[in-house]
Amino acid sequence: MDTDTPNLNDAAHDRKEWWEAKIAEFEARLEKMDAERRLEANDALKDLRAEFDAATDWTEASWDEFKAKTQAWWNKTEVKIDETI
Repeated sequence: MDTDTPNLNDAAHDRKEWWEAKIAEFEARLEKMDAERRLEANDALKDLRAEFDAATDWTEASWDEFKAKTQAWWNKTEVKIDETI
């Protein structure tokens, strides 16, 4: 029942109110979609930072492993040199 206008048969007014409500609904949906996309982007950025940190840690660990292997190889070579002398 339409209680906001005294004339209950004012179809133009009712259609205008219906369109205003639909426009408000669509604007709210657009705002919600925008917020969801921003949240996804923030999550992706956080994930990207986490991936970057993990890749950095992996690279550092690989470099440390390479240095340790090289040092072990060098130490083994020094021992053989010392035994030969």
